[in-house]
Amino acid sequence: LLVSLGLSIWLVRVDPSTTFYWLHTRAFEFLIGSVIALGAVPLPRGRWLREALAALGLALILVAIFTFGKSTTFPGENALLPCLGAALLIATGDRTAPTFVARGLSLPPVVGLGLISYSLYLWHWPVTVFFVYAEGKPEGALEPAMLVIASLVLGFLSWRFVEQPFRRGPKPALRRTLVIGGGVCALLAAIGIAGSQLAHSETVIARFYGPDIAALRRITAPRLSEGACIAVDAKTLAANGCLLGVTSAKPSVAVIGDSFADVLNAPLSDRLKARGLSGLPFVFYSCPSILGTTRDEVIKIMPGWVRQCRNFVEKSVATVIADPAIRFVVMSNNYDWYLRRLSTLNGLPLLSADGAPQDGTIQVAAIEARIEETVRKLVEAGKTVIFVGTSPSGRDDYSARAVMLKLLSGTMQGDEPLPPQDCRDLTASLAERLAASLGDRFVPIAVEPLFVRVADGKPACLMTRDKRPLTSDGSHLAGEVVDDIVSRIDDAIARRS
Repeated sequence: LLVSLGLSIWLVRVDPSTTFYWLHTRAFEFLIGSVIALGAVPLPRGRWLREALAALGLALILVAIFTFGKSTTFPGENALLPCLGAALLIATGDRTAPTFVARGLSLPPVVGLGLISYSLYLWHWPVTVFFVYAEGKPEGALEPAMLVIASLVLGFLSWRFVEQPFRRGPKPALRRTLVIGGGVCALLAAIGIAGSQLAHSETVIARFYGPDIAALRRITAPRLSEGACIAVDAKTLAANGCLLGVTSAKPSVAVIGDSFADVLNAPLSDRLKARGLSGLPFVFYSCPSILGTTRDEVIKIMPGWVRQCRNFVEKSVATVIADPAIRFVVMSNNYDWYLRRLSTLNGLPLLSADGAPQDGTIQVAAIEARIEETVRKLVEAGKTVIFVGTSPSGRDDYSARAVMLKLLSGTMQGDEPLPPQDCRDLTASLAERLAASLGDRFVPIAVEPLFVRVADGKPACLMTRDKRPLTSDGSHLAGEVVDDIVSRIDDAIARRS
């Protein structure tokens, strides 16, 4: 139990999705009930002790119901609240002397809900998911209420006509059960495999849903760079096939940044190849190319990664500075993340600057100073810095997948605006100052104007253009926006070559 709990608490901060689905990171939740069932802990005896523990158990469950939200890390230690709450209710449940809480939970409506709870659990998810696919997120009070009622009805019918007959009916012969069960499992597996293949077939998608939907399926978020491409010297990058453009030429361009830089690499590589140029990608996901900064919010759970990130930035910048053949440096990071957002893991700033107070607030001025320091060091070494500005920060609602589902369900009425505060370029003033002082050695590329369109006579920040997503996942750039930025990078290099 303790091993599973400890693993869950640690891994939920590193990979929440994996932690949610892995058995050994959820086993402690079941084992808590097993401890009570096996009599491994003494049950409370005194009346008032049982009353207090029962009330505490109910309170823990209610706290989980009404306070857990999207930002709550789960399972981890937060799963202890509902699990320990349920355990306390079970441990204090003496039929001969029921507690006040037990009497409340023994009311017919509550008992009825408990009887169909497993069938309800199985039905609520497909009901909700298919509604979202067809109509979008439920709004107001009526639509969520309809989903609850539909789930309750289906749960009751499933309990009455499927679950109960299996529980109370005559037991079939073992051989017949195995044959029928195995056949059904094999049929479902075949249907699943065939469906998966068809769902990923661009030809099938294009035939049934049209070429526009098939094109949306190709827009994906950037994938983590191969470990072989996380290197800080040209020789290793070349040996591992990571160079951009013409691999036989001496690199004259470097791309430094996090995953926001990586989305530029493939189209930029094509542009460099057309010009007979070569480039070095110094890209490390979630690791901004800003000297004198640290990803402190994860240092307690991933100290090795934090050190690797900082060393990578320092060495890659030093490599670029020391190589006289490198004339151009493309710098792109998720500045919105580092200058605006707090961690969903612990509420701390995602980036800290050396020497800045660590008081739980985002030190915007200190981080901007480190960005400026990084740019100036590169310029002083004779490099031209092409600085890609802040990308508008959207939500999953604007991802390519979300747009595809809205188009399929017919719920997308037009291009959707983003709140103005989420579209503002946080590095615009810094870029203006650097351009004024560094002249032709600093080339700012503003991203925000690519998202702004005039709607009803007023400028609006649109995350889609003609119902086509401008990002892959709500934040990473995609499609024509990437093409536009890379075209401007290419022009800047051509004019100065």
